[in-house]
Amino acid sequence: METVEEFAPKLETPDGATIAFFVACSRRMMGWQVKTLAHQAGVSVSSIERIERGVTVSPEVLDRVAAALKQKPGAFTQPRVRLSKEEALKHLEAQAAPWLESVELKVAPLRKAAQLRRMAEQLLLLVDGSGLGEDFGERIDGVKEWFELLQHCINGPVTDLSEMKGRKRSLYGRILSTVTGIERDAHAVALAGTYVAEGLYNDGARLTVPVAVLSFRPLSGDPGARKRTHLYAPRQIEINKILAAWLAEDG
Repeated sequence: METVEEFAPKLETPDGATIAFFVACSRRMMGWQVKTLAHQAGVSVSSIERIERGVTVSPEVLDRVAAALKQKPGAFTQPRVRLSKEEALKHLEAQAAPWLESVELKVAPLRKAAQLRRMAEQLLLLVDGSGLGEDFGERIDGVKEWFELLQHCINGPVTDLSEMKGRKRSLYGRILSTVTGIERDAHAVALAGTYVAEGLYNDGARLTVPVAVLSFRPLSGDPGARKRTHLYAPRQIEINKILAAWLAEDG
């Protein structure tokens, strides 16, 4: 007689080659060195090297590495039903979707007035301080306000050249000082860069939008942030939402 167990789907744990590929790719996409992932996971460097070679390590080590890579508990150790090729492809497409909707931009720690001047020449500023927590909300808003003043100073009409230069120097100093203070108190790094996004209106119209990006990266979650040279930003920006937000702020 056939039993229920005979028809039950077979459960399998991920094999070493699959885990090796995932860990190596994830680490590189995060811009981490092997020693950085080892530090975040609380394991030895040799353990990470073994994993990325497909060599067996203990389930405890795999769970620590999975947690460091922001994966669910048991991602590398719990048995699961093997996906079909079609299911695997859909899963891969879902995982890749955020990257396909983003554009890579060059960044560097915000340290110089020249960086601020370049950023102020862009039409839109995107500031990401989400990783810092609510305690830094007011200070992040302060950076945005100083930046808006700098944009007006640089892009607005010039009546007194000497006065404008003095105001710019003052704003450069205020912004850099505020950013440095946030970095110090939040144990973070402020990365800045510019790129060109595609702006979309509700009626389907499109235009190019020069964008400046300022991202505060907590070192606790991104220990390699100081050496990071690239970030990912939205490929497309909904113009109507931005206009609505500006109107709400003015109101």
